[in-house]
Amino acid sequence: MTVRAMWTVLLIASAALVGAQPGDAGPVHVVGDRFAVRLHDVVDADAGGRLAREALAVAEATFGPASALFGTPRSGPPLVIHLHRRAASYAQAEARITGGAFRHNLAFSSFRLRNAHIAIQPDAAAGVIERMPLTPLTRRQIAHEAAHLVSFAAIPSFADHPAWFSEGAAMYVAERVAWARRFAGRAAIDPETSTRIDVAQRLLATDRLPAVTDVVHGRLGTLDGEQCYAVHWLVFRSLMRSPWRSRFSAVLDDARRLAPGRDFPARLAARFDGAFDASDRRAIDASIRAWVAAQRPRWSVASPSIDTTSRRAWLQIANRDAPAIAWRADELPKPPYRITGAVTIGADSEASVLLGRTDTGCHAVVFSVDPPGVRVERRGRRAPRSLCRATVSILPERRVPFALRVDAGSLEVTVDGEVIATLATSLPVGRWGLAVGEGGLARWHRPTVR
Repeated sequence: MTVRAMWTVLLIASAALVGAQPGDAGPVHVVGDRFAVRLHDVVDADAGGRLAREALAVAEATFGPASALFGTPRSGPPLVIHLHRRAASYAQAEARITGGAFRHNLAFSSFRLRNAHIAIQPDAAAGVIERMPLTPLTRRQIAHEAAHLVSFAAIPSFADHPAWFSEGAAMYVAERVAWARRFAGRAAIDPETSTRIDVAQRLLATDRLPAVTDVVHGRLGTLDGEQCYAVHWLVFRSLMRSPWRSRFSAVLDDARRLAPGRDFPARLAARFDGAFDASDRRAIDASIRAWVAAQRPRWSVASPSIDTTSRRAWLQIANRDAPAIAWRADELPKPPYRITGAVTIGADSEASVLLGRTDTGCHAVVFSVDPPGVRVERRGRRAPRSLCRATVSILPERRVPFALRVDAGSLEVTVDGEVIATLATSLPVGRWGLAVGEGGLARWHRPTVR
């Protein structure tokens, strides 16, 4: 029996780790040269096999960039990624392994078991994910966790790595894979990368963007999790670029040779300080700040809930129990302005253009399939307040052209070239965005602000 065949058998035999759910077709297993993927909660075997192969291709593409950072692992069994079709299945597996520490991450790698568990995002209604490729968010999560698995196999000190090194490297590798496999665009356009830039810009604007010395020495103060991830990504990415790359590569070489131990972060920081003196670090800080200030991010989303990789339409899919919301990072201009575009909405779904986001809420123009029509509502901390409603035929999977005209004291809604609602209201200047109701799906055909 070949090594590949042997590990296929062992993977199948390990079904007790995460059991199939009632009514599921059972797990699907695919094995590559370096990774193996086990897809749980499979409903349709053919679709499950396709999704598993897509995941395996991303993981295999990660091995080269990750090995360049961490070193090439010795030959051995494939590194195993458990991919979960349902968030509930992921939560069950995560609870057994880490006791809930990574429940809300929807992805983690286990030091102890040397494998990864990842939930397919979004946790969409039955049949939605089976009809399309894995989302860019899921693919990036696969690359991120695959990079962690390579580090576990290549560096004995992996359990002692500081977050700026382990997470910064994983995010850097995932970004490289996303570019190479074309499920992410330029930094300022890609929703996930754009969001990190937006976070960094807000830190810079409030003089809270940490210096590289503080990052390497683990002094991030009161930054929250999202801010820490953005900073770690930014610093690692910057150090991997000219003119710092050659010296930083020497620091990475040292990191691979350092012995394990609780003082590993301090020893790694000392190697960094030895490679970059005070003047170098000031130059790195200045370069990072200049780059952050010069960027024009397009998106600022809590999670990348929109796929912008297609030139024809942006795809937005919501979790079965929560809406998907994607905010633009750029603010709307002062009135008058128009937002034009078209939307194709899935069955039993509704899609919204969000206007004038402030600390207290926003206005929403909602296109609904059932009941068919358009409504305008005010959304805030309490239940939405309906401002007006118009009945108009909106059919599932039918492209609906729209135009929203905002003047100083009014909002006009046009559908298919016909004005269907005019509302006397004043919209505050703020960000705008796109949303899909829980369990829904929509394709946005390039909404544009003029």
